[in-house]
Amino acid sequence: MSETTFIEAMSRQVKAPARVKIFQTKQYPAEALRERLKHFLSHTSRMTEASYDRGDWTDNSDHTLVRLPKGARAVFYHASGAMKMVSGTPPMESIFKKDAGREEYIKMLEEKGKRFGLTEWVGEHATLQFERLWQIKACAANQEKKIVNPVVCRIVGAYRHMVDGLPVLGAASAVLKLGENGFVDAVSLQIREAAGEPIDEAPIIPPAEAAKQVSAQFRSLFGRQGGEALARVTSHDMQLGYFSLGKRKVQRVLAPFYVAFIHLKGKEENQAYQFAVPASETHYLSVCGQGSNPNNLLLQRK
Repeated sequence: MSETTFIEAMSRQVKAPARVKIFQTKQYPAEALRERLKHFLSHTSRMTEASYDRGDWTDNSDHTLVRLPKGARAVFYHASGAMKMVSGTPPMESIFKKDAGREEYIKMLEEKGKRFGLTEWVGEHATLQFERLWQIKACAANQEKKIVNPVVCRIVGAYRHMVDGLPVLGAASAVLKLGENGFVDAVSLQIREAAGEPIDEAPIIPPAEAAKQVSAQFRSLFGRQGGEALARVTSHDMQLGYFSLGKRKVQRVLAPFYVAFIHLKGKEENQAYQFAVPASETHYLSVCGQGSNPNNLLLQRK
């Protein structure tokens, strides 16, 4: 496709408000983070009927690891407060005896999320919305090379943090991984909480202007082959939302960004890229990026 078509198609995907509120994020001292993890493990114990009140705590430079009974473990990251618990259960244990179907799995995840109290972690001006379901399956063949029907080993639900009606873009804000009968195999939280009332309200640049910046980054990434790369684009999507840095990054504010997802057809394998540009003329959040402009970010290549 041409660059003009590319820009127009991306900009049509976003309906941007005139202004977006800027929030400071809650910052927790080290001891408060430890107490939050203990509270997180207490919730997990109640859901799993396992005892996670004792463990071997190991402090590292950027994270703390907790070794729990029966191979379970938990970790929290000092910079962001992100937390994760993994049960350590072998993947072929607690598998689903039958495939209950997508709707039933989503219902199971939502009920388990309510029992866990996921929404109590989101902070002020915020909600948590179910976003996506994954199913982890296993399959095999017998000696006669007859394929056995696949079995569902785990279901995984991803949730999105919403602040003042906008999504917090980045890694999944919360993840639940369940086995048969709602067995909790893993749970993680990566939520940037807004602290109190907004500190500012910023005018938002038009989606077309953001799409032009994304296109410029895309062409710069591929250099002289930028036009050929555009011809290989199979799908693209652009969203407006607050931006969350990685779990190992300190972040002081929630600020609006346009984030674009671009998929390309490759000669040997398909490729996917994510780009982000500030959605306001005032740049509240600095991010490391490609090239000389620190406010433009090539997020990752998959």
